[in-house]
Amino acid sequence: MVVLFLIAFSLPFINNQLTGKSVLEVGMYNYTNSDNKTFSFEKGFVGENERHILYYDKSIWISKSLKSKEIIKIPFRYSPFDLENIHMDNVKDDILNAEVIYVTRDYKLDELTEQKDGVAMLTLTRVLDDSTSPDIYKIPTSMAITGPVEGVDSPVIGCAQSSVERRVIELRQGDENRIYKEGECIVMEFVTADDSIKVATKLTYHILGIM
Repeated sequence: MVVLFLIAFSLPFINNQLTGKSVLEVGMYNYTNSDNKTFSFEKGFVGENERHILYYDKSIWISKSLKSKEIIKIPFRYSPFDLENIHMDNVKDDILNAEVIYVTRDYKLDELTEQKDGVAMLTLTRVLDDSTSPDIYKIPTSMAITGPVEGVDSPVIGCAQSSVERRVIELRQGDENRIYKEGECIVMEFVTADDSIKVATKLTYHILGIM
């Protein structure tokens, strides 16, 4: 069974009727990681914006027998090749072994990044959360803010509240693009608005075993 999962990264892409344009298929390519595992992507465009669709194999094997065959298509704005120069600590197990995850940021980033911080957070949470497609992992995952804001109904949680069981991942503007541990917290540091999506995409690829 092939499951097509598409998420709107910004309003013009929610419905192709809004742009009058559809995905232009450019072609398939493979990415082989340091463990010599190969992943298939399809490069295309939505309007003038690149899309890299991952063909993620979620097939279930029991011993040598295939129980179910399932390929999920997950779109990204950047390919793994675009992100190889971003430093990243090995934090996959820290995230996947958590009982609950909070992805947080300073609320001011909404304005500073023209809401691209929300795109970055969705890029990551969609593969982790137990209540959203594409349903890769089943870890309760919530978006949060690092400090209270009047009129904003959102969990308030920061790196200081991170633990092994309750993992906090903070999207933070800084001096370079990198992903690293700060105590029990995981920080996605970025420079520009577009970079916020890049670091979130690299961490998502890392969680999926691609990078």
